[in-house]
Amino acid sequence: DRDEKAKAAFEWKPGEFPLWTYENGKPKGRDDRLVNFQNKWESVIREWSERWGNKVCGWWFDGCYYPDAMYRHDDAPNFASFAAAARAGNPDSAVAFNPGVLDPVITLTPEEDYTAGEIGDPDKLVCPGPKVGAAQYQMLSYIGKWWCGAPPRFTPEQVAEMTQKITGKGGAVTWDVPPEASGRISEEFLPHLRAVGAALGTAR
Repeated sequence: DRDEKAKAAFEWKPGEFPLWTYENGKPKGRDDRLVNFQNKWESVIREWSERWGNKVCGWWFDGCYYPDAMYRHDDAPNFASFAAAARAGNPDSAVAFNPGVLDPVITLTPEEDYTAGEIGDPDKLVCPGPKVGAAQYQMLSYIGKWWCGAPPRFTPEQVAEMTQKITGKGGAVTWDVPPEASGRISEEFLPHLRAVGAALGTAR
């Protein structure tokens, strides 16, 4: 939202999402679907997928906060067209759409292979099982004070326990840890990842 050239090229309009009004169950007023922006963004995703092929095997789309207004339509752009763009270069790619921080974790569309699963308080989360609908249950959270932030807010033992509570029911877990300028994982987070590996029997 800070790159003025990109905003102009993509025809991005400032969001007024909380102020949307509806008529017969559909948003009215300006182009609330941001069709031109969405189509251009979708074309970029397709180009990336075709360029990198099977070097990319998963996509996690952020910001799908208004799925009814922006994505649940018979005509493109919609969930199906975005998923097709992501899989253009690798039909086996896994796709997820993030509706924001929601507990319990949900799935937005049958086009998803796994849940985006963004969670702020993973210690309070209860995994219902391996699936939400047809999607693989997956939780994403951060070990630090915030996304890519230090220091850790949990002990290695706590992170391992939270991970096991989910994987033990067939779910999957992704942990965010902050990288250093060199690209290496910060040393203070390595004990947490090693504890997870030891708990799951995947440590090297």
